[in-house]
Amino acid sequence: MQANVEHLLISAVASIVILAGVPLAFGLMSGLCTGVMQAVTQVQDQTLSLVPRLLVIFLVSVLLWRQGVQQIEGLFEEVWLEVDRIQVRER
Repeated sequence: MQANVEHLLISAVASIVILAGVPLAFGLMSGLCTGVMQAVTQVQDQTLSLVPRLLVIFLVSVLLWRQGVQQIEGLFEEVWLEVDRIQVRER
């Protein structure tokens, strides 16, 4: 039982890292590119650094939405199956 719980926790953490990490990585790259462009053109405006980053994170999140929902759905199915197994053992 403990091994199954550990497996579920590892799967949950991996899903969180993947689902949150990919949009954040793209946002980081966007921020880096925007920062380089601001340094080259010497335009230091806060809005110019924030808006592209937000747009990139939003677009990547929208594109990965279906995959994220499928991952979370699969994880919930595993959790409920494990809960059912535990209840059957207790009877």
